[in-house]
Amino acid sequence: MSDILRLCPRCGARLEVPETAIGKLAQCPVCEHVFVVPAEDTTAAQSDAPARPDHDAAQAAAANDALPPVVVRTPEPSAFINPLPELFRAAWKPLVAAGLVLLVITATSTLLGIVLTVAAQESGNAIFGLMNGVLRLLLTLAYFYLAVGLIRMSTDLARGREIRVGTLFQTSMVVFWRAALCYLALISPLVLLPIPILLVGLASGFEPQPTILAGMVCLLPLIAVVVVLAFLLWPAIMLVVDRNMKTLPALRTAYRIAVRNKLNTLLLMLLSMALSTAGVCLCYVGQAASVPATTLLAALAYLQMTSQPSVSGDTSGIHAASMDGPHAAVRGDSAEGTEPNA
Repeated sequence: MSDILRLCPRCGARLEVPETAIGKLAQCPVCEHVFVVPAEDTTAAQSDAPARPDHDAAQAAAANDALPPVVVRTPEPSAFINPLPELFRAAWKPLVAAGLVLLVITATSTLLGIVLTVAAQESGNAIFGLMNGVLRLLLTLAYFYLAVGLIRMSTDLARGREIRVGTLFQTSMVVFWRAALCYLALISPLVLLPIPILLVGLASGFEPQPTILAGMVCLLPLIAVVVVLAFLLWPAIMLVVDRNMKTLPALRTAYRIAVRNKLNTLLLMLLSMALSTAGVCLCYVGQAASVPATTLLAALAYLQMTSQPSVSGDTSGIHAASMDGPHAAVRGDSAEGTEPNA
């Protein structure tokens, strides 16, 4: 079987793929973009042509449109639960290293919050409170950025690919902000919490007891709504990271996946809570393992529910062409004959 040379439509990297990959999906190892391998060879023409940013952006958008629609299915729970221990054991070093990075950010944020809060109370200077808010916000954004990178790592590992810690720091800003919007959609009900607190505070002259009581009474139902949204929309960030989907299509497709997999989603949430609880019980240090393990479990479930090849499914169609330079990972599924997209 001979290899052919093709260009990644997003980053322009020259890739070698098997000749039999024409019409199938391939993933660029440089930018991780998934595209359909074209039949015609345009590498020579594109290498000689002058750079045209507008044309390149349009070509990249067209390549995204060429992705096959998401085909939702309901797998057996064992399909995404059974591979977890072996996968984690095989790649525990980069996973735990990524978990440690996230744990350090969490610990730093907590420690800074305590120190600056005490400083603000003792000095009466509002600047410490402002510093606390700004630093906590920046550390939260940093944590989320790296968490999106961990999703990419976990998805690659679930597909049976080699992973590295550097993937944590390679998320594009477009994917990051789309994922952030999905997350904000999940926690959006909590934005309503200050409204009853403010109303009760105004009515009571901001007496501490009724104001705090109003916050506690309203917090519980809002948290319940957030849990329901998380149940129905949890695959949204996965879709953004894996397929570079826009926010609204990702939310719609995530809902379709979760509704089709109600029992699997419930089981996934219970297992994730158990893993997280175990990490907290180990003096919080266990979160260095429980956080990546939970993310890997979600990645396995996502691939199975969207009919994508994974280590627990049909992986015979996934292979890498051998070459001296970069090579594309070719998937066995065709770009045609799939269910219409949402």
